[in-house]
Amino acid sequence: GYSINDTIVVFDRIREELKLNPDTKLRDVINNAINKVFTRSLLTSATTFLASIALFIWGGGVINDLAFTFLVGVVTGTFSSIFIASPIFFWYHKGDRKHVEKHQDVKPTYEWTGSSRASE
Repeated sequence: GYSINDTIVVFDRIREELKLNPDTKLRDVINNAINKVFTRSLLTSATTFLASIALFIWGGGVINDLAFTFLVGVVTGTFSSIFIASPIFFWYHKGDRKHVEKHQDVKPTYEWTGSSRASE
């Protein structure tokens, strides 16, 4: 959950930076976006990490296992949202800002929004 949330925050910031800086290269836009959300991501992850440490130290039995899972998840989630998701975004769009802007106008379509058999 943390990785998905942090990744959405990073991608949303990239989207905002693309609009704010229309003449900037994609690499610089991504770098600026990560710099702006880096502190926020670390602080939110650190608070959950501290709570999980407390559960790990003072919890017992099953709580220890759950807290350890939280610890591993928070660390890997934070790492992946900052250091893995953005390079994949850059690679997917081939480092070309025009490729990103071409895909921003695509609206999602959902098959399930039509009439269902139950309503017919």
